[in-house]
Amino acid sequence: MAKKKILIIDVDGPLASMLSKALEQNKYQAIVSSDGQGAVELIGKEKPSLILLSVELGEANGYLICKEIKEDKELKPIPLILMSSKATQEDFDKHRKLKVRAEDYLIKPFSDEDLLKKVENLIGFHISEEEYNSLQEKVAQFLEEKTALESKLSEREEELGSVREKLRSSVKSADLLHEKLEAAERRLKDMTTKEKKAEDRIAEQNDRIHELDSEKRRLEDEKKRLKDLISRARGILEGEK
Repeated sequence: MAKKKILIIDVDGPLASMLSKALEQNKYQAIVSSDGQGAVELIGKEKPSLILLSVELGEANGYLICKEIKEDKELKPIPLILMSSKATQEDFDKHRKLKVRAEDYLIKPFSDEDLLKKVENLIGFHISEEEYNSLQEKVAQFLEEKTALESKLSEREEELGSVREKLRSSVKSADLLHEKLEAAERRLKDMTTKEKKAEDRIAEQNDRIHELDSEKRRLEDEKKRLKDLISRARGILEGEK
């Protein structure tokens, strides 16, 4: 796999050389230019993967060059890091809020680690062709597994939809059954109340029957007593004759 090309545009020769060395040690291809005036033309010719652009370029201005690059439809997609020895973090924060801006910023001086971190964040780590092919195979395998999982997920969602529909139907049936049960309980309660009233009336009638039976026995005893009196009276009358 070809090395990713990084274009360094800076009038500070020693710094540009140090940046170039740090990048090439990490398997990037570095191209250095101190020509701020011809920067846009050089970018179009080299088509780098990333641009390191200094704000201070002598007669040229890095902010204006950044604007020109980001307003060019062909060059706009190229990630760009603005570097400056004079700008403050506040200056860069203001620039970040502009419609036309860089992808990232570095305040000079900065370490190789800071540079590489920002470069790798924008264009990724450099890997060998063997590693790249291995990753491609893993990605293809992952996509196959993803497709299979999505298919299974779709099936599970259909099954879940069916279960949900059955559950809604069951809940509806349960609600109807609950309503019927409540109605039956109300009827049973009414019947129990009526049965209690009937039992109370039967108890009253039994008490009345008991009273009548007692009265009947009393009358029968009285009747017997009268018969005895009548019988004795007749005996007395016959004896007198």
